[in-house]
Amino acid sequence: MVSKFHRQTDRQTDRQNNYDLLRIIAALAVICNHTTDYYICHPQENDLWFSCVVWSLVSVAVPIFFMLSGAFLISNDKNADCRYFYKHSLGKLGIPLLVFTIFYISWYVGISLVKMALGKEGIVGIVSVAKYIVTGWHGHPLWFMYTLLGIYCFIPLLVRIRKYTTVNCFRKYGAIFSLWCVISFLDINIGTSWNIGLVACYMGYVVSGYILYDLLLSKKNNFVAAICLICALLIGAGNGMMLYEYVLATGELRNVWVSSAGAPLMVIEAVLVFVGFAFIRIKINLFRLSVLTFPVYLIHKFVLEVLQKAKCEIWQWNSFWGILISVFCTFILSLLLAWMYLKIYSVLRK
Repeated sequence: MVSKFHRQTDRQTDRQNNYDLLRIIAALAVICNHTTDYYICHPQENDLWFSCVVWSLVSVAVPIFFMLSGAFLISNDKNADCRYFYKHSLGKLGIPLLVFTIFYISWYVGISLVKMALGKEGIVGIVSVAKYIVTGWHGHPLWFMYTLLGIYCFIPLLVRIRKYTTVNCFRKYGAIFSLWCVISFLDINIGTSWNIGLVACYMGYVVSGYILYDLLLSKKNNFVAAICLICALLIGAGNGMMLYEYVLATGELRNVWVSSAGAPLMVIEAVLVFVGFAFIRIKINLFRLSVLTFPVYLIHKFVLEVLQKAKCEIWQWNSFWGILISVFCTFILSLLLAWMYLKIYSVLRK
């Protein structure tokens, strides 16, 4: 029996181009984030501040991905059925997770064996691979997949709660729950990606993503979007300057108050970016490029490492041109490999 409070929220069957654009930009931001890591660890003269500001601006990419997941997974009533949800999740998450886990294990073990054959300390690489496997690839881009796997365990439950409560009730308690989860980042020190504590913290972004998506579904205003995005840029830049002062003083990048997913300014920046794109009205269909963003995310680390191991000259440039060119090259190459991966996958499925 369906509750009188039940509502159908998966009513939009057309592509929502604004969220497709957000996915594409988030994928670029992730690449930029991991590229900027190098320039912060190997700062050029007088360029550290720029690298820190860029790092801060693009670090909201992963929270944005979690918010997008919540927006579209929780809004789909069909996902209340566990059998339906996990059957469809196998192709979207399970198979890519397995394929790229095997790929990166083979890549790192292969490098280690070559180093051992050359008389170098290749055993260190094999130990690192074992650590990655045990910790759910913590510290590697694949960590996102393992944390998302934990979040997927709760999606059918969240959809059922959403279906059988009133709109206002879900929004109110969902907002409180999201705030509680995100604040928990400030007091968490976890070394594994599959830890339920980390899953719970990111669940705040997942739930808030759905709430904002549902709240702003029919609202479009490019002026409001511009204001939100400008504010997000200013907040991100301000947080970047705080990060610069911290790195300058300690030599470390990680700090819960300025560089974690629960850092107050970073949370506000992520929400403003999501709200800004929710208000944008875009007529261009970006579906074909958007579907490539997930495999691009999974492949880009490999491309970055190949470019770094090849000791390309771009890594010696100042951070502005180095980040710009390396992000462009990594994105284009990752896009090409992602397209090839999807082509091969579609052929094997037939």
